[in-house]
Amino acid sequence: MQPRTTPSPAVLRRRLTGLGVLGPLAGLALAALPRASRLRRLTALLAPAAAATALVASTRLRRTLERRDAERRALQQAADEILGELSLDAALQTVVDQARQLLDARYGALSVVDVERLDAGAGDAIRTFVTSGIDRAHADRIGAPPSGRGVLGVGLR
Repeated sequence: MQPRTTPSPAVLRRRLTGLGVLGPLAGLALAALPRASRLRRLTALLAPAAAATALVASTRLRRTLERRDAERRALQQAADEILGELSLDAALQTVVDQARQLLDARYGALSVVDVERLDAGAGDAIRTFVTSGIDRAHADRIGAPPSGRGVLGVGLR
């Protein structure tokens, strides 16, 4: 890490003018002061802007940490619910429901693939297919769940 250096009065003047803190006339008045006085005054003028910048950065960091903590809590809750399930089908349904909720997705689906059937080249390698966000009437209109043939089968191989 490089040591922090004090910017020159000209640099400070440009920064303050760009921030709207210092107008051109005030810049001329500062230019007439000795260098040490200019640096003290310019630094004093920059202090509130630096504090405001630090506050904004702190607020952004706090929001990011709060969002990540909420995501962590949601994942913990999902894990607790999954571990509380006794049947595989209920656990898989909970996984799909929780994943859909965490991702704020309208629909979700999960397939369990029978690797032995997939390796053997069988066309029906999907053992279980679980959906979320699709009611029974909509599922009936879609038809039979995928079996591992077609586009989904290409993705599996």
